[in-house]
Amino acid sequence: MRSVLRHLYPGALAVLLLAAGCATQPPRAAYTPAPQRLMDSGERMLADGRPAQAVALYREAAVAAPKDPQPRVKLAESLIEVGREDEARAAIGEALGLDPGNEQASATLAIIDALPPRPVKTVAPPASPPLTPPVALLKPSAPPQALEPPAAPRAASPASSPAAEDNDQANRTWAQVGAFENPAEAERAWNAMQGRLAPHLGGAHQLYSRARVGERNWVRLRVGPFDDAGASRFCTAVKTGGGACFVAPKTAVAARS
Repeated sequence: MRSVLRHLYPGALAVLLLAAGCATQPPRAAYTPAPQRLMDSGERMLADGRPAQAVALYREAAVAAPKDPQPRVKLAESLIEVGREDEARAAIGEALGLDPGNEQASATLAIIDALPPRPVKTVAPPASPPLTPPVALLKPSAPPQALEPPAAPRAASPASSPAAEDNDQANRTWAQVGAFENPAEAERAWNAMQGRLAPHLGGAHQLYSRARVGERNWVRLRVGPFDDAGASRFCTAVKTGGGACFVAPKTAVAARS
């Protein structure tokens, strides 16, 4: 048969053999980046101050590693950075479902629990246009009166109270590294952290912020002040060591140490 095909159609046999070989080869699987490569890219995005891109990378890593809780912990941390606490809580729930004893997931969940609820934005109804009387009913305008010169603005006295200094400190950038049920626990965590993170502290110090969320009281432990990039670098160092950290919103705090 082959000799007949080769004699009648010189290229037919080669075409048939090539087609048969292609039919027997299995299809190539789609390329999927390794979860660790995605995690490393997400960490770089967070360090560069791009948490939205980190969310996408960590979410892809979680899909690529369905049994690993760590991508879900990192996903929750990046979701906190972009203000999506409900999604962060769901990601931590998945992580704890895979590993109930995961300390980093538990610490991140405590931070989420201590976050203040976000205000609900309400849209005011449009104001009704003022009713203008008919032209015939308009009263003649009163004669113009001399305008008094505007009063000179009062000079603001410089704030020097401790509360004003605290608010000035709080309005700078701080890294939140934990939330605890009482000041003693927060103090112990800070003492343990100082030894591990001394090279990354520089002139930073601790700051405690009391908060009541729902029916629970919390003591937030923050470290700073930093500039925005410095806070991100510090959080990267904390999370590399297995801790939880995110850049806190610039709001006033209740207590300082």
